[in-house]
Amino acid sequence: MQTLESLARRTTTLRRIRGVVRTMKMLSVVNAVPFDRAAMSIDAFHETVLAGFQVVLAGIDIAQLSAPRPDASGVVLVFGSDHGLCGGFNEEAAKFTAMQLANRQAPARAIAIGARLAAALEATGVEPVETFSPPASMEGVGPLAAALLIALDRERDSGGAIVVEVVHNQRAEAGTYRSVMSRLLPIDKRWLQELKRRPWRSTTLPTYSMDTESLFAALVRQYLFASLFEATAESMAAENAARLALMQQAEHALDDRLEELMGDERRVRQSQVTDELLDVIAGFEALSGRATSGSSRDKY
Repeated sequence: MQTLESLARRTTTLRRIRGVVRTMKMLSVVNAVPFDRAAMSIDAFHETVLAGFQVVLAGIDIAQLSAPRPDASGVVLVFGSDHGLCGGFNEEAAKFTAMQLANRQAPARAIAIGARLAAALEATGVEPVETFSPPASMEGVGPLAAALLIALDRERDSGGAIVVEVVHNQRAEAGTYRSVMSRLLPIDKRWLQELKRRPWRSTTLPTYSMDTESLFAALVRQYLFASLFEATAESMAAENAARLALMQQAEHALDDRLEELMGDERRVRQSQVTDELLDVIAGFEALSGRATSGSSRDKY
């Protein structure tokens, strides 16, 4: 049986660990809020870009836009985590990416956001051509999106036309997440047609003085930036949600273990009290028996 001192030490250690877990849980809640807000705030910028597309598309024959070449090289941007304590966050994204790329005829080059994700991709047979560090805070989301745009420029310059897709984890219900893939380039012509037919939101029709082709290219670049910004923010929000769920599970497990240890401690303490009482009773009975024996000898 464990001693009372050893149980007390284990209880103290578990309470300290629970304090760390509780702190991590609170940090996950606090850290998720800015990324959630960022993902929502970029929607306003995204709508502005779409409005710009509407204006430019009014003077463009979408059917004449170049279709993606069959030999166009593919680039997949995969978002992960380098911060740990988020379960299988990286492994899920890596497996999803490998599954999506498995049945494709044309090879695709992967760009990993996160060194741990890069290792998870390699374990599935996908070798990243470049690795970026995920942002440590909200302030790093914009610079990362800009750096990824530059990386895509390099890919286009080296291989011509490219197909750009993004894989990232997205928050789901009850602290869970799911891996999703979206195509950024080439832009879907059907989507452009729907955007062109969408009613303008005011009675004033805007005009522009730039060259149509240059303005369209600039809008595509802003569309890419907004999409990469949103994917980064959603991935970071999902990461913190995964970490929060994991910390909640750990907290419940620690609470259960603490309750068991406290029950053991009570039983050991009760056992010690019982042993002491039995010792007192045995001593009293021994003294009583000795006193009775002495009284009997005195009679004779």
